[in-house]
Amino acid sequence: SSEHEWFQAALKAPPGSPERDRYLFRDGRGAGGDEPPNNWESVFGGRAWTRVTEADSTPGQWYLHLFDESQPDLNWRSPVVRAAFRDILRFWLDRGVDGFRGRRRPRTHQ
Repeated sequence: SSEHEWFQAALKAPPGSPERDRYLFRDGRGAGGDEPPNNWESVFGGRAWTRVTEADSTPGQWYLHLFDESQPDLNWRSPVVRAAFRDILRFWLDRGVDGFRGRRRPRTHQ
């Protein structure tokens, strides 16, 4: 969720920071980075990228959301993200959960 503490920290952090590395932030194309990094479309229609306003109020990087802009995509190449996900799975498996539904599983081919 775009309301999660990780994403809120990423919005406050500068480009290239560990907080932003948890997600897929990229510089835009064109003059001033005004165009998204590529032409990918969201599953729900429209751009798969949303531009953020940086802490200094200037237009900033873009973040990827393959679904809705309130659902920023995690960076599955990040060791921090993978470790957190393993911890979440372990939490539930230790409580007897038999499995997980992966209908809208993340695309890990980044």
